[in-house]
Amino acid sequence: LDYRLTFAMHQGKAETNAGTEVKNAANMIDGELGYKLPDMMNFRVYVLYHTDTGSKGGTKDETYNGFFYNKHDNSSLMDIIDWGNLTYINAGITLSPMENTNVGLHYWMFTRTEKGTGSPDVRSSFMTKDGTSPWAKGANIDEDDIGSEMSLVADHNYDGNFNIMARVS
Repeated sequence: LDYRLTFAMHQGKAETNAGTEVKNAANMIDGELGYKLPDMMNFRVYVLYHTDTGSKGGTKDETYNGFFYNKHDNSSLMDIIDWGNLTYINAGITLSPMENTNVGLHYWMFTRTEKGTGSPDVRSSFMTKDGTSPWAKGANIDEDDIGSEMSLVADHNYDGNFNIMARVS
């Protein structure tokens, strides 16, 4: 049995270009619980829950900013959805069919923590056919369901820190 729990927060005051003071108070928590069977090709099953705060408007900014945290390893593999007003559940299975080779199937369900805001942002690398982000101009901000992702991943580690990975998401 393995587990982890992470909590982070930031708070303070900032001044906008217009001279208005904005209070910052945001946090995130995520926890993972897994179970591994070392005698069965290191088969592991896990579930992860993450939630971070989002702003309700006004002079208080409660949208969590992960700064330089490695979001790729911690919130889906396609790197489309950013943190800040994001809640998700991630479940998956992994195994090692041979030495230095890992295979995994992962599933994420994304929702907004606070409805009615444009966050979480969709990264600029993901655009609609007309060249805009699906969340540009606040599209669908009253919906809390953002979407889901399923990924099949395989990687092999070679000597000298060389790694090859294949992924379908």
